[in-house]
Amino acid sequence: MVTGQVTAQSNTTFTVQLYGSNVFLYLVDRNWFFTVEDL
Repeated sequence: MVTGQVTAQSNTTFTVQLYGSNVFLYLVDRNWFFTVEDL
C-alpha cells in the first residue's frame, strides 16, 4: 500500500512524499505522474 502526503505547499508549488505502508514506515523513491484539475 502506498500513501501520498503533501509536505510543503505554497501559492504555486507543492511537494508530495510517497510512503510505502499504512503506517509511514519508509519513503518510496520512484518516478510518478499525476494530473491536477481545477474544477
